Amino acid sequence: MIGISAICGSLRGELAAFDVDSGRMLWSVDLGGRLAGAPLATREAVIAALDDGSARAYTLGGKRLWEAPGVLEGAASLFLASAADARVIVLSRRLAVLRPGAGARGGAYPE
Repeated sequence: MIGISAICGSLRGELAAFDVDSGRMLWSVDLGGRLAGAPLATREAVIAALDDGSARAYTLGGKRLWEAPGVLEGAASLFLASAADARVIVLSRRLAVLRPGAGARGGAYPE
């Protein structure tokens, strides 16, 4: 939840933000695939892990920022590693670090 928005994904492959007071949908995007785990909202972006192995970032207004292909395998969990620099940990069959604002990959294990 960021400010007055609740972020969620659907089984149909959508990512959406809702106003928590009114329940009104603020924005929605078609991900073109299914989610591999729950989305994560940071101060800068909303990150979604997809079942095709990619992670995608969207602005808090729903505009696509970047895509990082091949960062996960199978089901994934997203964690905010550090609020100070907003690193996101992607944990699946591999471990990856993403920097949401820059769209940069910080490393992965195993490579």
